[in-house]
Amino acid sequence: MSLQATSAAYVDKATANPSQMGSGALVTQVKNMNGQWIEATTPAAAEPILPANGAQASIRGFGEPMVANASVRLVAGSPTADITPTLTVPTGCVALCAESLGFMLFTVELDGGVPLGTDLTFAQVNALGTRTIRNAVAGAEHTLSISVYMSETTPVKFRNVAGNIGIQFNAVSVPS
Repeated sequence: MSLQATSAAYVDKATANPSQMGSGALVTQVKNMNGQWIEATTPAAAEPILPANGAQASIRGFGEPMVANASVRLVAGSPTADITPTLTVPTGCVALCAESLGFMLFTVELDGGVPLGTDLTFAQVNALGTRTIRNAVAGAEHTLSISVYMSETTPVKFRNVAGNIGIQFNAVSVPS
């Protein structure tokens, strides 16, 4: 199974608490494949992320996982914020692509630290309370690393299916 990831920091998903910040707007950016920081204003504008070690997600126990890294930051002048990454199903991922998500197992890591969880389902990743980047400051880069295996129970019909996952970063300002 081949797999591609996309990442977006939607400006319209950011929430600024005016009583807790100065005059700066809360704006998030993600790093694209060319190493440039960009803002995505809609899901269609999400940036693709190439897997760091190839585009194949192996069956657990039979090869290496597919690894994707997504970097996010707050734009200069943004207030301190909590940033929460969430796995999403991209618009074009339907039928077999969407069905294949149920057989993916994820290991999630923030900023090169200890994994937040291993062998998690799509829903379990999004339920992790520890996935939020707390008190992020403007200009500081944070990286979400995701390793993906296919479950040993993955049906053969998914062998040549192209899968796709999205990563959305939502930011909420916090008192500084």
